Amino acid sequence: MVSLLVLVATYRIIKQPFMYLVFYLTIIILYLFLSRFGDNDKIRRTYIYIVSVLLCFCTAFRHLAVGNDTYAYYLHFKKISKQDISTLIDNIINSFGQVSTNFNKDPGYNVFVKIADTFCLGSFELYQLMIAVFFISAIGYLIYNYVNDFSGYIISYGFYISLFYHYLPNSATRQTIAFAVFLWAVILWIDKGKKTLPICMILVGSLMHKSVLIGFLPIVLMFRKEKDNFIKYAIIGFIVMFLFGGMITTYLADIANSSNYADYAASNYYARNEGKPYGFIIQIFLLFFIGIYNIDKIEEHSPMEQFAIINFYLAVVFAPIILVDPSLIRLNAYFSLWGIVFIPNIILQYPEQTRMRQMVLLLVLCLVLGRPLLTGIRDDNYKFNWEKKELHDRYRH
Repeated sequence: MVSLLVLVATYRIIKQPFMYLVFYLTIIILYLFLSRFGDNDKIRRTYIYIVSVLLCFCTAFRHLAVGNDTYAYYLHFKKISKQDISTLIDNIINSFGQVSTNFNKDPGYNVFVKIADTFCLGSFELYQLMIAVFFISAIGYLIYNYVNDFSGYIISYGFYISLFYHYLPNSATRQTIAFAVFLWAVILWIDKGKKTLPICMILVGSLMHKSVLIGFLPIVLMFRKEKDNFIKYAIIGFIVMFLFGGMITTYLADIANSSNYADYAASNYYARNEGKPYGFIIQIFLLFFIGIYNIDKIEEHSPMEQFAIINFYLAVVFAPIILVDPSLIRLNAYFSLWGIVFIPNIILQYPEQTRMRQMVLLLVLCLVLGRPLLTGIRDDNYKFNWEKKELHDRYRH
């Protein structure tokens, strides 16, 4: 049975875009090579640096047809670069109190683009590189500082690449910027003891993408002294979200004053398309239950690890929301991404050289890599910008 799984997975890897095969092989082979020289800060930093450079390079120089929204962001970048910044600032002021539409949604992004265009000299590739560095460096910082074992880096990057890299940062540019702001705000809050600055950063990030405001939820929960009931609340929350996801999404849209999330709730996507994404929900739920066994041990560690645990609780609660519309997986990403810290550290709580730890590691690898390998990655056929690739149908005139 295991051999069959390996054969199927290998076949799917070969069928995957070549670039994603490179990613998976790099994080494994690089670890095997560097670990031969020992395990110290220099070796770990070298690993983080090489993987980060690879991811940033592939993001910056991807073809405009890679990612559902890349070409749209390219057109927007060229359009905003020709506008006056004072007009863009006025749009921010005028947007308050208005319902978010495609014309005025997240107006802070337009100002960001205008300022970034000055530093990037009109180059969209440099613009993409800047965003990638901003986001992926935060990922690297969290893995380097809070994944306790070097071997856990493979799980962390495998989890990120499998579930998030294809749209953060390779498609959802506005959310990537807002998410990066949120990650660095949390780092400043927990690592550096800052209080006011992180709050201001998240509020500024909300001008790029309002969804980042949901990041205040785990921050508030961190101040609760009693966390023993979080597991019970997570399961209850999952059931409630599973039963009333559409209603809750509509409520969140009203709070955010956003027509976009209201459209998600009313779109009835799965009535028009076959196959609900139960795979992601099962994946998150199983990883959650694997972690429950040793959750008390990991909570004895750093505040950042505790924050990652709370976020993964919330990832379970909000997992069913994607049954309303698959685009809402981006909302869950604010919580589930913290699996880069939660998942490898949970595995490390099992005794070394034991059958239990080996079985848990194998199961986690199957859960982390199995879904993209067996079902395929949505943004297939990766191409660099100097290669040929057809644009999405909606961009062809």
